[in-house]
Amino acid sequence: MEKLHQPIKLEKFSNYRFRVVEDVLVFNCTIQAGIITDGMSLPFILAMIINPYTDGFRAALVHDYRYIVRNTTRLYADQEFRENLILSGFSNFTANLLYLGVRFFGKKYWPDAWQKYFSFYNVLGWLPVVSAL
Repeated sequence: MEKLHQPIKLEKFSNYRFRVVEDVLVFNCTIQAGIITDGMSLPFILAMIINPYTDGFRAALVHDYRYIVRNTTRLYADQEFRENLILSGFSNFTANLLYLGVRFFGKKYWPDAWQKYFSFYNVLGWLPVVSAL
């Protein structure tokens, strides 16, 4: 079986944020040194159930990397996050719940001009694109 990830060397950047010290392979994605992550950005109530720095940290790191580097689409980054959560041991229900969270609340962290062409209902990524004329 192919190795999905290596140990991650981190240094504390600020409260609740960490910087990747060396390039590292995580879920077949090479994360470049210098990337800053906060683990899983969760509301307080969910953070009492899911530890943002252990459970799903690797999935969150890849997701943060995709949002910073933007070498793919936002939809792909969010779907990959859901798949990586499942690979990390999350149930389909929990992975889908966290996926919906990044679909609804992650938009402000991916500001692009093309977003004005998406309808509110397309935020889930399940409907065809509806453009405004």
